[in-house]
Amino acid sequence: MARKIADLDEPQAESPHAVPRPPQPPQQTPPQPPPQLSQQHLREDWGDLLVRMLAAAPEDVAAKLINCLDKEVLTKALEGRADPYLRLALLLLRK
Repeated sequence: MARKIADLDEPQAESPHAVPRPPQPPQQTPPQPPPQLSQQHLREDWGDLLVRMLAAAPEDVAAKLINCLDKEVLTKALEGRADPYLRLALLLLRK
């Protein structure tokens, strides 16, 4: 069967003798760069990680680590939260 160039754009029924085409690889989008983190966000992250680590540690380990840390470091880790319990903890640390 003869085909015209204009006919090539239109899908045709597969004939039983047609050679199967290899599957097309999926289109890959280039990886997106990670979002830029602000200095404020980074400060919140280290404070959050420190608090979570101390809270998850066994009590004796957490107590030893807290004794090794400067009060200012612990205070900075707790600042910026609206939780009333954290505000009380800050007041106790500043005593």
